Amino acid sequence: MSDGGKILVAVMLAAAVQGCASTGGGTGAGGITDQEWALTSLAGKPVEVSNTLRPLTLRIDSDVVRAGGFAGCNRFSAGYELSGDQLRFGAAIATRMACVGGMELERDYLQALSRVTRYRLQGSTLTLLADKDVLATYQRL
Repeated sequence: MSDGGKILVAVMLAAAVQGCASTGGGTGAGGITDQEWALTSLAGKPVEVSNTLRPLTLRIDSDVVRAGGFAGCNRFSAGYELSGDQLRFGAAIATRMACVGGMELERDYLQALSRVTRYRLQGSTLTLLADKDVLATYQRL
């Protein structure tokens, strides 16, 4: 790679890092990205872990601009857009395992993620919203 190409890559990388820092989502202990979140309620109802044997999760990775986690039976992944408190997930893709329990919860969970328009972070609680409607609530793991 030429020196001009190396400089261009360095400038683009610096701009990308600055852009991530200004999204409002933040990284580390104070933000919503690069954290593991356990679902505690969906559509206002507590989530029963006994049906899935482990918590439903969400992780929003800043370095690859992908979100993913465990949806009740399968693992899922989706792109996302984050700016300030605005958050939108792209179409989720998931593995295709069948489970005795958890399939209905998984469907509802993935549908809720597709409706998210913004988030609210209070301490270790993350709330995903569609405008003013609470879709899902999480606790930081």
